[in-house]
Amino acid sequence: PAAESNEILGNFVGAIKNIQGAIVAGGNGGDGIKVSGASVGTKIGGIVGGAGNTILNNAGNGVLVETDPGAPRLSGPSMPTLIEGNNIGLALNPLGGAFRQGNSLAGLRINQTSNVRVGGEVTGAGNSIGENGGSGIEIVGEQSADNIMMGNMIGMLKSLVGIIQGGNGGDGVRLVGTGTGNRIGGSVVGAGNTI
Repeated sequence: PAAESNEILGNFVGAIKNIQGAIVAGGNGGDGIKVSGASVGTKIGGIVGGAGNTILNNAGNGVLVETDPGAPRLSGPSMPTLIEGNNIGLALNPLGGAFRQGNSLAGLRINQTSNVRVGGEVTGAGNSIGENGGSGIEIVGEQSADNIMMGNMIGMLKSLVGIIQGGNGGDGVRLVGTGTGNRIGGSVVGAGNTI
C-alpha cells in the first residue's frame, strides 16, 4: 500500500538533544527514516524553523524512500514526496562547530521510487548531507524517475561563520540504473546543489 500524506517534522533521529543543547548521538540499528510502498505526499522536514529533522549515527541509511518489489505503480500525476531542511549525518553544534555523526550507508537513498523532491530553490528547503559512510544521495533502479534534487549542500554544512566541510564516504550524488527525468540542480537562482 502507498504511504500517503504523512509528515515527519522536527525530530532527532538516532540522537537526542540534552538540556545544555548539545546533541548526543545514540543511533538506530537500521535506517533513520524509512518510507516504503508507493510514497505519495509524504513530507520529511520542511522550510519553516524547527521543521527539519536531525538524522545521525544510524546503522543503515539516514533516509530511505523505496517502493516494495511487486507493489502496484501509481499512474497519472501525484503529490511528490518532499524532503526539505534536514541535517543528515552532519549538524551544527549550538556550542560551536559541528556534530559529525554520519549514518553508516547513504545519507539519502531513493530506491525504485519516482516523484521525490529533495531540497528546493527557496530559502530553507535544502538539506545538509555529510559524514555518511556511503554516498550523500543515491538514486537506484529503473523505476526511479522524475526525482528532483535542488539547493542541497552535500559534504558540507553552512554555519554563521562559514562552511563546515564534512565529506561523505562515497560519491556526492550517485545514480545507478535509473529511469528518466531525474534532475540534479537547475537554472533558476538557488536550484543548484553544492557538492
